[in-house]
Amino acid sequence: DQRAKTILKVASEIVRQQDAFLVHGVRHLKPLNLRTVADAIGMHESTVSRVTANKYMLTPRGVFELRYFFTASIASAEGGEAHSSEA
Repeated sequence: DQRAKTILKVASEIVRQQDAFLVHGVRHLKPLNLRTVADAIGMHESTVSRVTANKYMLTPRGVFELRYFFTASIASAEGGEAHSSEA
């Protein structure tokens, strides 16, 4: 099933990108955006967005929504982007 393969690709790339978090904990969660994952697996950013909606992953650190692993960007006062962890 293509849908299951796509979910597996996205989840596998998230695990690859966030390996330090899975091993060492939340202090090692690194900034990650949909585009980075999309580029790494050769899919469109909107596909990754749809795949991560309302999907969960069981990890050694607990169960997390796939979107948990992405940094939410917000507009900064200077007109650029700031990350929610910085705001």
